[in-house]
Amino acid sequence: MRSLIYVNIVGKNSNNEFMYEFYFSDEAEMAWGIDWDSKPASICNISVPEKMEYDKIKVLKTDIPLNVAQKNSCFSMQDCKDGIIPIAWENLDLAEEYPENGRFVFPFNTSLNDVEMSLALRDLAFENE
Repeated sequence: MRSLIYVNIVGKNSNNEFMYEFYFSDEAEMAWGIDWDSKPASICNISVPEKMEYDKIKVLKTDIPLNVAQKNSCFSMQDCKDGIIPIAWENLDLAEEYPENGRFVFPFNTSLNDVEMSLALRDLAFENE
């Protein structure tokens, strides 16, 4: 089953949308990257996993800001694999109210189908390939 192993912030596009790459692997339990065991992740300049670690990348364009584990100042990427923090979660700092269909939270090893279903609840989908 293809599962989430990493979310990369690409930046903002010309439409002022956030762009994210979601990395999926058929062997999520085996996924590993350079410095994933270092704490905190934010000081390690963690980069995207090597090609052999993932099978598919899906791109999301949205006006919803996400926090990502590799920018976290308390935990490591290993902590994501251990279920302590998610790979990515919705940033609610500027939200006026809690999202009606719930906050986005994407734990490590979440199936591609479950990620797509969560996005669909907010009328979002990955870009066509």
